[in-house]
Amino acid sequence: MSTTNPSLVDVATNHLILDITLLAARQDRSCAEVVAPMMMPHLRAASGARADGAQAG
Repeated sequence: MSTTNPSLVDVATNHLILDITLLAARQDRSCAEVVAPMMMPHLRAASGARADGAQAG
């Protein structure tokens, strides 16, 4: 089963990011290279950039 509901996808992604971050912290490792690509859609939305790279508004 899968979903394209953006809210559910965001919650699931955030849980994965948190799990990876906690595991990396416990192992005293950096997780930036793994977590950063997952966060890019969120960072673009927060900055007002569109998916095609152009600035919104």
